[in-house]
Amino acid sequence: MKDERKTKKQLIEELNELRDRLDDKNTHWWRTLVDSVPDIIMTVHRDGAITYINHAIPNLPPEKVVGRNVADFALPEHLDITMSTIERVFDSKEAASFEGAGTAGPEGDVVYASTHIGPLIEHGQVVSAILVIRDVTARVQAEEELLDSQKRLQDIAFSSGDWIWEVDAEARFTFAAGRVKQILGYGPEELIGKTPFELMPENEAKRVGEIFEGIASRKAPVVDLENRNLTREGDIVHILTNGVPLLGEDGELLGYRGVDKDITDRKRRERELRQAEQLYSSVVEGSKDAIIIHQDGVIKFVNSAACEQTGFSRDELVGREMLSFVVPEDRELAGKRVADKLAGKPVPGLYEISVISKEGPPIPVEINAGVIDYDAKPAILVFFRDLTERKEAEKAIRESEREKQLILDSSPILIAYQNLEHEVIWANRVAVESVNLSMEDKVGRKCYELWAGREEPCADCPVEKAWETGDHATGQIETPDGRIWLISGSPTRDEQGCIDGAVETTLNVTDRIRAERSKALLEDELKQAQKLESIGKLAGGVAHDLNNLLSPIIGYSEMLLQDATVGHRQQRPVREIHDAGLKARELISQLLAFSRKQALELRVVDLNELVANFEKLLRRTIRENIEIDLNLSPLVRPVRADSSQIEQVIMNLVVNAQDAMPDGGRIMIETDVVALDEDYMRSHQGVIPGEYVMLAISDTGVGMNAEVRERIFEPFFTTKGEEEGTGLGLSTAYGIVKQHEGSIWVYSESGRGTTCKVYLPVTREEVPEARKRSKPLENVQGSETILLAEDNQQVRDLALEILELHGYRVLVAENGRQALSQISAAEGSVQLLLTDVVMPDIDGRELYNRISRSNPGLKVLFMSGYTADAIEQQGISEERFSFLQKPFTVQDLLSGIREVLDDDS
Repeated sequence: MKDERKTKKQLIEELNELRDRLDDKNTHWWRTLVDSVPDIIMTVHRDGAITYINHAIPNLPPEKVVGRNVADFALPEHLDITMSTIERVFDSKEAASFEGAGTAGPEGDVVYASTHIGPLIEHGQVVSAILVIRDVTARVQAEEELLDSQKRLQDIAFSSGDWIWEVDAEARFTFAAGRVKQILGYGPEELIGKTPFELMPENEAKRVGEIFEGIASRKAPVVDLENRNLTREGDIVHILTNGVPLLGEDGELLGYRGVDKDITDRKRRERELRQAEQLYSSVVEGSKDAIIIHQDGVIKFVNSAACEQTGFSRDELVGREMLSFVVPEDRELAGKRVADKLAGKPVPGLYEISVISKEGPPIPVEINAGVIDYDAKPAILVFFRDLTERKEAEKAIRESEREKQLILDSSPILIAYQNLEHEVIWANRVAVESVNLSMEDKVGRKCYELWAGREEPCADCPVEKAWETGDHATGQIETPDGRIWLISGSPTRDEQGCIDGAVETTLNVTDRIRAERSKALLEDELKQAQKLESIGKLAGGVAHDLNNLLSPIIGYSEMLLQDATVGHRQQRPVREIHDAGLKARELISQLLAFSRKQALELRVVDLNELVANFEKLLRRTIRENIEIDLNLSPLVRPVRADSSQIEQVIMNLVVNAQDAMPDGGRIMIETDVVALDEDYMRSHQGVIPGEYVMLAISDTGVGMNAEVRERIFEPFFTTKGEEEGTGLGLSTAYGIVKQHEGSIWVYSESGRGTTCKVYLPVTREEVPEARKRSKPLENVQGSETILLAEDNQQVRDLALEILELHGYRVLVAENGRQALSQISAAEGSVQLLLTDVVMPDIDGRELYNRISRSNPGLKVLFMSGYTADAIEQQGISEERFSFLQKPFTVQDLLSGIREVLDDDS
């Protein structure tokens, strides 16, 4: 029997052959899987050499990639972090990920990439790093578009002129926006969880609730549902509601979304129109006189009295020729009067003719006619009265006069009858009460004496104008007590048609006129504020670049002045350069103060204490022929303010007051607590009602006219000579006050001095105990290591030279990425980060956050030439970081460095 046992060697060979076949199969399966993934998958050595890559890169076979460095394929913006992350994965054996934007392709398109780097470990050692790179551009763009869309819809909702809302299935508000605050007095957040019916009177809530229940049961839209709501103060507001149902996928009612419109004014106007129509109807149809309107010789309208007096029905009169209604012997006279009236010729106000009656003799009537517009064409409005029975007519007149007296006495308008000498013959109750005199005391007195307090008729008197023209006239007169009257005069005539007096109606329009004037004043103030705001934006926009340019000018000139090798002849021009740089820095600081862009150090301040301490400096500054008086109220409350900036405001206002008193005078500085209400807000644009501390500075100087007063806060506007001022003093004060969320107003007239009032909002915080002022540093030398991150080359070179000359070891970075590499290589030997706040790739705040995670003891000094807005956006001022404003001097930089390094807090 043949020995079929296999040798050990044969078994091993078969086992290896089987393993090779299995490996080939697994390798093929794994490569097929990896190549089908759209992400880029590769393995690299520590130095970035690529050992494997799948087929994810279009038009680039793997064999042309393997062996090259990952740096050849990484996004430029991701190169540093990619290489540093590969090293960290090799060292830590732990995976890491990052994501961000970068540029790719020949066109420099912006793409977003997500990179995951993990270790490939064999026998406990990392032999390669596995990189998985995914293009997430579409996802990021979709997210950004979604956020833009959401913000757009939110902005539309909150800027809507109406009240936009959503309720759930139980009719409880889940969203409210738009004008709900203006309509009802409730903030949107106060409505969440309430139902609309809780905002209505009880009966209205029941009525609307039943209507809404029926609509909701049908899942129908709400269309033009009028309802009454109660404001926070309990006033009724009329609302027009429209809404659509919100349904779930299964058709379930989830709630409603809709819009409420305030129709209170519309309802009021409709009510007033109905009342006016009723009044018109009652006046015309209730008139004792016959009223006829005829146009082109044809009667168009008659009232009931015309029918009653003539015996004709309305249908028999309307459409009839007017002259056919007049007896033949009076038709020529009537026709001529009509033609003259239409031609604008003078016609007696009253005249008599006879008209035909349906049954009986002709009726003698007294005619009073005028031209009116009727259906957009001229027409004649005729009033006539039956004179057949004079006594009965006189009796009827007396009864009518009594009724008119009641009507006139109930009128809020002052009505008086006067003769040609302006002597009052009769007046209604309101006119009598307006001067606190009885009718007996009033009769015979001159109208201009009674109401205007004058000794002669008012200029442009409407009554005299009515007498001159023979027709109605109106005018506006302001009396010495400040009241404004709208006066109408209508001439009266005797039996011969001659003017014998006038009826004067007077309406007090003081409040309306003052409101119109206040509106015009506010519009002017708004235009001025917008003009100042545009100038401020321009000033803030150029500050950063100017500050960067001034830093090397001031710094290098200061270094040259301290350099003993610079000769005496060269010292003078260098000092001129240095002084010019400092003046330019001060000018930029003033412009930033005006534009409200400078960085403030706000603390709780007692304004009385600030003024009292500052008075000593003021007295040394102001001329000896000027007195300074203080009147500080003990009721003054604390304010949040930058003391040095408020001192600058006081100094600028006091110096300006001094310049207005060339021959000497007195300056009064006062403080008080005032409450600015909504009435004050309506006449002072931009003021928010509330409690304020008032700082008033008054002088006895020459004052200013309205033209100067309107422009005093404009930068570079000055009434002084070229050598006497820059025109930035008051504009700087204006900007500082506005940045403190306060307001400043100037009251002045030529020859009557000037008062400047500054209002700063009161704070509830208490004034802290006084802090000791730090002494100036004497030793500015150092030996520490400083990481300098600055994207402006001139500023970077200047700071490097200053620091190295004073003993510091400096690591320099042009941007945030280089700074991260520098700190990583320094391995904890850096004591201070000196960084610009705004840099193109990684801003200063983010750079400090990244570095401080691995270097918790690292100190930081931020610097910037940007305005306060940019600094606040980075959160520098909020967290009380040390900050150095560009342009800086050598001493500014060295002192700032030492203060941060020596601070143990």
